[in-house]
Amino acid sequence: LSAWITAAIVGGVLLLEEHALVAGVLWGLVSVKPHYFVLLPIALLSARAWHALMACVATAAALGLVSILGFGWEPWGWWLAVNTGPAQILDQGLTYIAPLVGSVFASVRAMGGSSPVAWTVQAGAMLLATHAVASGFRRQTSPRRRLLVLSAATLLFAPYWLPYDLLLPTVAIAFALPVASSAAQPIGELAVWMAIWLLPSAMAVAHLLLGAPITVPVVAAMLWYAVGRRSQGAVVASEPVTAGTS
Repeated sequence: LSAWITAAIVGGVLLLEEHALVAGVLWGLVSVKPHYFVLLPIALLSARAWHALMACVATAAALGLVSILGFGWEPWGWWLAVNTGPAQILDQGLTYIAPLVGSVFASVRAMGGSSPVAWTVQAGAMLLATHAVASGFRRQTSPRRRLLVLSAATLLFAPYWLPYDLLLPTVAIAFALPVASSAAQPIGELAVWMAIWLLPSAMAVAHLLLGAPITVPVVAAMLWYAVGRRSQGAVVASEPVTAGTS
């Protein structure tokens, strides 16, 4: 599923300018993983990609309708019950898989924070990620820059993700780096890209050996370089900027 979600998100970003409806449909399919989907309509709204936005919302609505027609309302009620309130599955199961969960929420819990504190910090991360995506898609038309911003912001926004979900930022960086081959890359930026690639293995090892999560600082650094002024002269330095949105 992670590979499929990554392909849909990356494909949507790369196709947005020339094939807006296809991009919207691809992003609508991501609604099967709601915590990855939330930022996508915001990105399209900020980019003023109206056709893609309509296709995205229509695809998500169609998937929801098909699930209701096929299985009824009961699975929706069960899903809400186990993901909200005192019975939320994320908080209950975190003890057993804490080294493998890289979200802000899981990091705060791993450092001894209570569930209310963790959700408060996670809410702040959600606001930051939302602002980064809205700003990035409004100000930038570079697909590679948008992809970097969206992938890092998605990991900050989602309260639950596992090492296999790091495929998304890995692919985003792989698309961006060839463009940067003719530009001088800051050492710090290269270190961040390398850290993202190593994170699937390193996050669990660091948690078990050091007793501290390392994912949030690495993902935050990726978002910083993706939206910061320094990245304008590095990651996307030689990429031509296209005009307009569909």
